[in-house]
Amino acid sequence: MTTELSKAEERLINEFIIWDKKRKTIENIFNYILLILGIAILVMVSFFTFKHLHNNLILMATAPGFLTGILIIWLFFMGKRRIKEYQLITSILKKLHAQD
Repeated sequence: MTTELSKAEERLINEFIIWDKKRKTIENIFNYILLILGIAILVMVSFFTFKHLHNNLILMATAPGFLTGILIIWLFFMGKRRIKEYQLITSILKKLHAQD
């Protein structure tokens, strides 16, 4: 029992296939740039904190840097999760579309 897909559904399937072919690698590269940036921020802030441990206010001055680094690394993990979900959806849609 097969049903015809509407134009919007067909367009959605094509968008997922195009994303899989073209934009997936760009998003992966962007995610790894985020990871490198987040680690670099954390390393710099950690070095600066350890260099100035004698100053009592340094932890308050570097806390935004730590939070920024952690936020950027969190964005990396959420992006990787999103890419994996899109890959799974795309592979399922390809299989279903091939059956028709």
